[in-house]
Amino acid sequence: MTDPRDCLPPGLSSHKVIATPSVRDLFRGYTRGGYTLPDAIAEYVDNSIEQLSASSSGRVGVDISSDGSGFNVTIRDNGGGCPEREALRFIQPGNSSTSTTSAGISRFGMGGKTAGLSVARQVRVYSRTPTEAGFMVVLDKQELLSKDDWTFDVYSVPTGVRLDPGETIVELRGVGSEAHAHRDSLRARFGDRYSVLLGRQPSIALLVNGVRVTPRDPQSLMLAGAEAPPGCGPRVTVSEEFLSLPGDSAKREPVRFEITVGLGAEGSTTTDKGARVFCNGRSVGELTSLGMVASEESSLHTTSDLTWLRATARLSGPAELMPWTNRKDKLDPSAQVYSMLEAKLKRSYADFIEMAVIPAREALRERRGRGGRFPKISEVLEDHWRSQLASGNLRSNLVRPLLSGAPMFQRASRPSDEGEGPAGPSKKGRGIERLQADMDADDVSAAKDLIEEFFGKADVTNADVVRYSVDHFVECLTNRKQSESASASERGRVSGA
Repeated sequence: MTDPRDCLPPGLSSHKVIATPSVRDLFRGYTRGGYTLPDAIAEYVDNSIEQLSASSSGRVGVDISSDGSGFNVTIRDNGGGCPEREALRFIQPGNSSTSTTSAGISRFGMGGKTAGLSVARQVRVYSRTPTEAGFMVVLDKQELLSKDDWTFDVYSVPTGVRLDPGETIVELRGVGSEAHAHRDSLRARFGDRYSVLLGRQPSIALLVNGVRVTPRDPQSLMLAGAEAPPGCGPRVTVSEEFLSLPGDSAKREPVRFEITVGLGAEGSTTTDKGARVFCNGRSVGELTSLGMVASEESSLHTTSDLTWLRATARLSGPAELMPWTNRKDKLDPSAQVYSMLEAKLKRSYADFIEMAVIPAREALRERRGRGGRFPKISEVLEDHWRSQLASGNLRSNLVRPLLSGAPMFQRASRPSDEGEGPAGPSKKGRGIERLQADMDADDVSAAKDLIEEFFGKADVTNADVVRYSVDHFVECLTNRKQSESASASERGRVSGA
């Protein structure tokens, strides 16, 4: 239905023009797609997983090799193959095998063509259904840049190419020499990107050079069980919205939002904080700080709190409604779901801080029996980990690497008198005087904040408070001695005159 506000005034004269794009110019744009090699390979892995999802089982293999003249990447799946009559979908821009209501990850019909030509000299696609002999199509960069029309050849499968019934093979020929170095990093990237898909369909195997990719669920980066202070484990909220499909306001489809918020083992002011967004099980780009902003409606959003928060947002519904770009490498602010996602993340962060973090900070302040400012999250975690280690609920040699590698946990694992509290009896030796100091806890905390702010030192200890204070007084004493010495010299010079 046309929006009345978009109608043109009646009575306008018009004439038609032919706007068919230049084949040569269009494919020149394809060759400058700006893909990185891992992202280009992922476009074909998306297509393979889409095929396999129908049967909920199968295998996708990514292999990087050298033929002596350059590096090649091969993506092979046994998802059933493509009928020869549909070979056009590997060639024609915008041609996709999925419908507008499909809840898949391969929707736009652009990525495979653009991605391959962006990183490779030539793309060859072989496919065979169980009832056919199979076919091959070729996209060659040099040939396409000289084409004047949209005609392509569909070849029989060359002798020597092993193509089993139900298989599809994509060869990216002539990719850069950096391909060899990407083998190990691809496994990690794909472990993140497809963690939800592979986690819920373990019968689908994704391999890189014969080694199976292990899903890396981002929720495993949140503290859980004994790792988290009471009430601070991951919190999940689920909601559903019915939205109109683009171009069809009469047809409404559901989009499901599942948002999980928890604490990380380390605070971060960089890209490590925020949410990882999954659309129909496939992650979109890197972590996003969407929704992680201070707001007038909630004064709970302090910088120190936000740096410790981690979140996942799992969206499911028609691919047409997912808030991703056509390359699925970032979120699309123009999508109608984008603003909904932002509002839901914002609310989830605020609720977690109000219902989990603030009570934990208040509880620690009550245990310390003091007024003044709330303890920081870092203090809450250190206190919790120290008590859990003392009770045996956590053992430093058995915890996850996520925790054992965190500086705050390492600090909590040290004996409480190691760099903390009173320094013990004063004693002399080799010109060193060991100091002992008892200070009000609020003063110690304020001193730590000053040292952290002015000297940029992280994880400030009680020993640091003493050391920086002593350094300051030693500097003052040195300056005073120098000043007194200078004054004495000046008095001697004057009296001698």
